Amino acid sequence: MPALKLVAPIPCERHADRAGYGRCRRCDRVLCGACSSFLEQVLTCPACVRALAQEEDAVLFAAGDTPHAYGLALALGVCGTIVALYAMTLVHA
Repeated sequence: MPALKLVAPIPCERHADRAGYGRCRRCDRVLCGACSSFLEQVLTCPACVRALAQEEDAVLFAAGDTPHAYGLALALGVCGTIVALYAMTLVHA
C-alpha cells in the first residue's frame, strides 16, 4: 500500500496565514472562515457581495427607484403610525 502524501492546505487569498476551507461560487477565490459570507446559502467572498449589492442598486435605479426609497417609505410609514397613535391617546384622555 503506498504511503499517503500530506498536502499543505491552500491559503486564503485575503489572509495568507489562514487555511482556506471553501471557494467563492462567483469568482472561485479561496476563502477562510473570517472572510466568507453565505449569500442565499452560497459561499461568497466580500468583493462579490459588494459587486452584487452594486448591481442590485443599479437595477433599482434603472427601474426608476432610488436604492433607498423602500427604506425611506418604511421610515415615513412608521413615523406616521406613531403620530397617529399619539394623537389617539390625546383624544381619549
